[in-house]
Amino acid sequence: MLKLMKLVLYRIIHNKDFLIVYLILIPTVIGIAVYFTNTVSLNMRIGVIGEVEVVENDKVKYVYLDDVPNNSQLVLNEYDAVVVQEGNDFKVQSTKGEEYNQALKLFVTGQITSLQDDSLQRGNATTIIGFLMMVVLLLGGQIYCYYFDERNGINKRILSTSIGCRQYMLSHFSVTLMFLFIPAVVVICGCVTVFNIVLSIPMWEFVLVLLLLCFFSASFGLWMNSLCNSMDESLMFGNMFAIAGSIVA
Repeated sequence: MLKLMKLVLYRIIHNKDFLIVYLILIPTVIGIAVYFTNTVSLNMRIGVIGEVEVVENDKVKYVYLDDVPNNSQLVLNEYDAVVVQEGNDFKVQSTKGEEYNQALKLFVTGQITSLQDDSLQRGNATTIIGFLMMVVLLLGGQIYCYYFDERNGINKRILSTSIGCRQYMLSHFSVTLMFLFIPAVVVICGCVTVFNIVLSIPMWEFVLVLLLLCFFSASFGLWMNSLCNSMDESLMFGNMFAIAGSIVA
């Protein structure tokens, strides 16, 4: 299996277009994204319907609406929550659970001054991983660029030797996992050091979550490529599921 991995790596290394895209452009995009994701404003955007008395706060932008927005707008974070008047009282609607709604109700009335509870507010590590989710899932299927070439004939000569089918597939999986995980870790660790980014979780936990994400992406890519008959078909279905799944997540 090690020799087969070396063969796949040799073919990838001697493909200049592949190296430029996956080892230069993509890490650069990830680095820029990590920097801007960390510096983006986290001010809340709350819709207000009715004559609800709210306490102004520099961390909150209140948007006065005539109608209750659709759930899709809440899911897509167009609004963090909506405050709706009900008689002399009001209720909070969001997609983040009843505990968050109750805390936000106290917050907008000035009874508490912040929502810094870890259970109510996500940190920058979650935001970074959330962005990388779609990028990593999309790349997971594309790095199997030589999987179909070998399935069309070369694999018969390989499998006629002592290498089994599991070793053949595991070698492609291992190479894909390396190309996903190693550049991402190097770039993110570099950004954290250069830009003095303080993650909301320990670095080892962040690396572990990133490893699990890359492992799932490589597994998903292998599954899609095994089911499909061509690389174009695999990318079409794989990208569709990856984009839809990332948005829902």
